[in-house]
Amino acid sequence: MLITVGAGLLVATWFGRGAGLVALGTVLALVIGAGLMFGHLPRKIGSATWSPTSVAESGRVYEVGIGDGTLDLTELELPPGAKTTFRATLSVGELVVIVPPTARVEVHATSRVGDISIGQSVEGGTDLKVNRVLEPEVRPEGAVPTIVLNLKGGVGDLEVRVGA
Repeated sequence: MLITVGAGLLVATWFGRGAGLVALGTVLALVIGAGLMFGHLPRKIGSATWSPTSVAESGRVYEVGIGDGTLDLTELELPPGAKTTFRATLSVGELVVIVPPTARVEVHATSRVGDISIGQSVEGGTDLKVNRVLEPEVRPEGAVPTIVLNLKGGVGDLEVRVGA
């Protein structure tokens, strides 16, 4: 596309009507640059809220392109001693994961630019990698279930907090 705009600009120099193509070329260059920075062009724009209730819903990737996302796991039915993995990604914006107080949570989070907040701990900066374990606040009946969170952020904030 940029080659076509560039060719159009060359032709427009003879006729003096290239102002619109300059604007279009600038926008295209910025979009392509952002896509290269994030590894892909964000497809999902806006706010999203997910509330999975069964471990069968853990197989998908919960994705926020540009905007805000909330992954609420407080209603998740976890069998005693079960280990369940959830993956969530963020390109630009904020992603909040709310976990049940009866589960052990292993968080593996990366972020290119922004903050990673897990429980009461906050780390900020660039190229962050945080691995942290949250122990259950309320002891469940039977063996403690484990939730593994694999979170990947581009530009923005990742937050993991314990729900009520």
